[in-house]
Amino acid sequence: MKKKILLSFLFLLFSSIYTYSKTLITREYIPCEEISFIEINLNNEELIIQKYTGEDLLIEIYSNNSNIIPDFSVKNRIFNVSSKNLEFIDPIYCKVEVYVPVNFNPESIDIKNLYGISIISSIKAKDDFYFYTQTGSVSLNSITCSNFRCFSITSDINYENLNCDSFYLSTFSGNINLSLKNNTYILSSILSQTGNIKISYNEKATFQFLIYSENPLIRNKKSYNTKLNYNPEPENTNQTLNTILIDAKKGTIEINAD
Repeated sequence: MKKKILLSFLFLLFSSIYTYSKTLITREYIPCEEISFIEINLNNEELIIQKYTGEDLLIEIYSNNSNIIPDFSVKNRIFNVSSKNLEFIDPIYCKVEVYVPVNFNPESIDIKNLYGISIISSIKAKDDFYFYTQTGSVSLNSITCSNFRCFSITSDINYENLNCDSFYLSTFSGNINLSLKNNTYILSSILSQTGNIKISYNEKATFQFLIYSENPLIRNKKSYNTKLNYNPEPENTNQTLNTILIDAKKGTIEINAD
């Protein structure tokens, strides 16, 4: 019996080590003049996207199994990265790192990472930035674009320095933690069925919030000059410049001016 327990422990130990071993499988530089759009479709890989001082887009993929790493290519000016593994395979570890030159602004960026960790910072797109996850961990920081869209099912969405013209964030049961960088937004909404929503913004900004929630609103003293319309009637829900719709239904809503 003791021997079986020991063997089981050793199997779990080596499986864990194997799962999280980090080996560079591939590294490739791609000239930015060949790219107008970025599309990434992953299943449960870890994804990191960040800027760097190089001239070409750089992709690095780390894994403990070279047979299941995502494919990547450039076709019709689209830089595409797509998973091979459609289901969870244990033990598997794969990490995709994309380094984007500081002065490179693709037309649009479309990212899906269903179950994996996603950390994206200081990336720019001329037009749309779209992100979708189901249960993955999401951390976004200083993304610049015209229109930002983010959807999840149970994932928490953490976004610092939202820098865009308009945005739409939606999750079913995840929490949304958001800091607004701009002082002007158009046609923007934040939705969550059961998750909590926390927003921070510059106290000098002149926002108006249309807020729907079954719970009392939480706010700090500096936010008291901000215009609020709490659980408004349908005829009072027209969105104009700098009016942000927040719908948490059964979650809590907290707004804080910094």
